[in-house]
Amino acid sequence: KTVARRGCILISSGGTTHLSLIDICFIMWAKKALAAFIFAGTLPSIILASERNHKYEVGDPVNLWVNKIGPYYNPQETYAYYKLPFCKPELGLGTRKKRAGIGEILEGHELRHSGYDIKFAQDVDKTTYCSVGLKKAGKEFQKAVQENYWYSMYLDDLPIWGMVGQISNTEHGRQEVLFTHRKFSVAYNGNRVIEVNLTST
Repeated sequence: KTVARRGCILISSGGTTHLSLIDICFIMWAKKALAAFIFAGTLPSIILASERNHKYEVGDPVNLWVNKIGPYYNPQETYAYYKLPFCKPELGLGTRKKRAGIGEILEGHELRHSGYDIKFAQDVDKTTYCSVGLKKAGKEFQKAVQENYWYSMYLDDLPIWGMVGQISNTEHGRQEVLFTHRKFSVAYNGNRVIEVNLTST
């Protein structure tokens, strides 16, 4: 049995799971001075100099890169972010890699563009990023939640970690809760990004 509640999808751990009528909506909204406006569309294909020198003007794009996923209790076991059926940006931007530095190569990072359109020092309301049908993807996400999968991202070289979901005890029994909303709070000082926080629900 599957129950949708407050933007989360609750998947029963027993019996047959029917997921064909449920979609995931990834949503983000602003809390601090800087936030991201999400849409599945065209993004700049060139990484601007601002990402290299970490200095931005208001409205400059700030790239959010996705990195790895893996089970929380086995940090040595990691996979590419898009091994799970997360939303991919259009026009092939999800396959665009960031040129890796020596440190990233040594740590085994493989950064790919998230497709999120983030502008420096511009607040926005919560916005739907995309939808993913769970008819095929549901079992993959369910398994990831059961194994406490986490994921990592980078914004302006600042690391971000989040959980795919969590296991909860509800009136319907033990269930896997898939986080479908993301809130990014990005603080800046002058023309530099100084802090990034992610809240998933």
